[in-house]
This record gives sequence, C-alpha cells and structure tokens, in this order.
Amino acid sequence: MDVPPKLRTFDLRSILRALTHLNVIDIDNFSAQLVRTLAENLSTDRVTHLVIDHATNRILGSNHVGYSLPAEEAQTAGRLVERALSEDRPLTYRNIREHPEAASDRAGEYSTNACAVLPLKYQGIRIGALCLSNLTEEQVVAMQLQSEDLELFMALAAQYTAFIVAYSAAQGNQSMREVLAKVNGA
Repeated sequence: MDVPPKLRTFDLRSILRALTHLNVIDIDNFSAQLVRTLAENLSTDRVTHLVIDHATNRILGSNHVGYSLPAEEAQTAGRLVERALSEDRPLTYRNIREHPEAASDRAGEYSTNACAVLPLKYQGIRIGALCLSNLTEEQVVAMQLQSEDLELFMALAAQYTAFIVAYSAAQGNQSMREVLAKVNGA
C-alpha cells in the first residue's frame, strides 16, 4: 500500500539519493536546485536556504520554495535562525504555536504547525541555515528520533552551502577562507 506523500517521514537515504542528482555544472542555480530537491523529497511546499553572516545576522544569500522573505526582512535572520545558530543545534517543533517565544510573526500563515530550523556549519564555521516549514508532525518526530541521520544531513547541506560560498568567492576573486571569515564575522 502506498503511503500518501504528506505522511512520509524524514527518509535520509531518499534525500541523499536525490541530492546526488543535483547539477553542479549549473552552479548559478545550485541553491535553487537544493531547495527544490528538499521540498520534493520532504513533501513540503516551504523550504528556505540561507547563507548568513553570523556576526551581523545579515543574510548574504537565500533561496526559497513556496515563500520569499519580505524586502524589509530579507537582510536579517529571524529569531528561530538566530537561536538555532547560537545554540548550534536543530530546532524542531511539532507545533510552533505552542512556543510563542519562537514563533515568527508570520506563524499564522503556516498551513501546518510543524517546522524545523537546521543550522549549517562547515569546518566549525557557521555559514547558514535550512528552514523547513509546513512539515507534518510525523516528519518532525522522525527528525527528533533520527538525530544521527539529521546530523549527517546537516553536514551534507553545509558542504553544499560551502560549495556555493566557494563559487561566490571565486566569482569575486576572494579565497573561500576570506568569504567564510566574513560569513562568520571574524
């Protein structure tokens, strides 16, 4: 019997298989490919990939599926991203509305209550975050139970983010170390 897509849980193997098909030759669209692939494989309609300067919480780059930041918010990371980065751990919520200290002002726009914010670190340097909204409670519980798989997934996503940062550095004739130092506020 087929399980309806919205009831699928966090299946790292399927996600990893799908990520191997990203087209690295099309680097200009790599972040867009990443979020589309995650949205499809997590069966969610809202994924945001951020590259962040942690010292200033300035967003250096972003890509979205199902949501784009309003212009006035597009420069700084939100409360949940700041918290995930500062605590250096994934934040997963089965019902974000039960956590008013964490809920975005836009939480009322979510079609489900479940979400996750995953901090991304590359070689110990905070470089971004993945925000997964409109998840099912089952997906969030699976992430919580599969913490080792989630850590592996975050490491891979951080590698992809570092790849994007390195490409951006090359375009601007900077070393990756210089760009990562800026991202991390060093």
